[in-house]
Amino acid sequence: EEKGLYIWEEILADAYSETNRYGVRAGAFAAQADEAMEGAGEVQAGERGQKFSFGKLKDADVRAKAEEMERNGRTPEEIWQALGVARTMDGRDWRYEIDDSGMKTDTKWKFLRNPDARRYNELFERAYLYDEATEAELQELQILDKNLKGARTSPLYLDEIIRHDKLFEVYPELRNVKVRFEKLDDGTRGAYNREENSITLDSSLRNAPESTLIHEIQHAIQNIEGFAGGSSPEYWARREYENDDFVTERLQREYDRTLNGLSRAEQNKYIRYTELEGELERLFLSDENSEDGKRYAKLEAEQDALYEELYPNQWFRDLLDLNRRMNDAPGEYRKMYRNTAGEIEARDTAERRNMTAEERRKKMPRSADEDTVFADGNRIISISIENAEVENATPISRKTAEMLDAADPRNVARYRQEVREALSGKMKTGEMILIGRPSDISVTKVLQLSVGTLSCKEH
Repeated sequence: EEKGLYIWEEILADAYSETNRYGVRAGAFAAQADEAMEGAGEVQAGERGQKFSFGKLKDADVRAKAEEMERNGRTPEEIWQALGVARTMDGRDWRYEIDDSGMKTDTKWKFLRNPDARRYNELFERAYLYDEATEAELQELQILDKNLKGARTSPLYLDEIIRHDKLFEVYPELRNVKVRFEKLDDGTRGAYNREENSITLDSSLRNAPESTLIHEIQHAIQNIEGFAGGSSPEYWARREYENDDFVTERLQREYDRTLNGLSRAEQNKYIRYTELEGELERLFLSDENSEDGKRYAKLEAEQDALYEELYPNQWFRDLLDLNRRMNDAPGEYRKMYRNTAGEIEARDTAERRNMTAEERRKKMPRSADEDTVFADGNRIISISIENAEVENATPISRKTAEMLDAADPRNVARYRQEVREALSGKMKTGEMILIGRPSDISVTKVLQLSVGTLSCKEH
């Protein structure tokens, strides 16, 4: 019961502060549990579970055929299905997939460049972890221990983490990319530093680094080939500060243009809706039998009627969305990060890993669209954020009621009532509220909350 009360207090605190700290923590916990089940040591991809990186097309004949098909009006999909090549995200060059299906990973010592270091770790494990070393092996271990004083006995470079002959044949310089594991900020799974030519992975991935590692390797390839690169939310925030051009100000201008373009009657109805919004927030936790509770019910009925009347209008939905976004600048920078060309490509390498060869040929890699943004050449670090969609999820809030759940957004009154019932102990056992935005629910983990119970599942 106390745990259930704590959950509701956390969710409501997030709602009023326009954050989603509880959801992010719960999602991180679920991800850690998944990783713990994936096993440790050496891993090899199978038929499904193959991973493909994107490389720059070097074959002049294939390039000529692709450009000829393009001139003849063939679609990008037709070119991909025929030749297995597609334009780079910026459209300036061509790329193809490098088969990662034979890639092996080992985060211990099997791929170390120094054979003596490999043997030392093998004997150390036999002697001290399994107590299986023979007398001769113990003597050999003592000699190696003496000879390796000051020498490195743990992986440092990419070719000591993975075995990938095809990738290193095309990009031999990737062998010397430094890789390290350390505790990263919550939600950040990995980062590629162009200046240091290094990949940093979160320490929780030590036993299962494949997906994030492939993501960061793609950023390294982007750096080598001059492809459109990745970014981070902080990059976009800093760039806007340096350019004195802020997303909240752009959204405010769009909001003002939309509102000023309405008729006087439409403006009055929208302004009344927002006035009711503020008053309902103030009265939200009032006892339903008190004067404030009765006033809440009356105002809620008025606002719900306005919502029913105005929601069919695109301008109303636009104003609600703009208002939400103006109050969530960090969310806008995360959105820019997700829409950065290099990040789209890097995520694609991980997302396509579960496709068969036939499925990959039928479905071309993602390309740029009207939402794609391009980071300039000054960015140094590209990162991989865990469940970026979940991080940007908007919690329970009247201000964003139209985004709640995957149900009809006009069911906001029912959600309010369910929260009140849960807080007062009236919700029946087993009932739950599903929290999240439609885009989040369809692609990632969502929280299912019931009284005293918290669980996560794939939806």
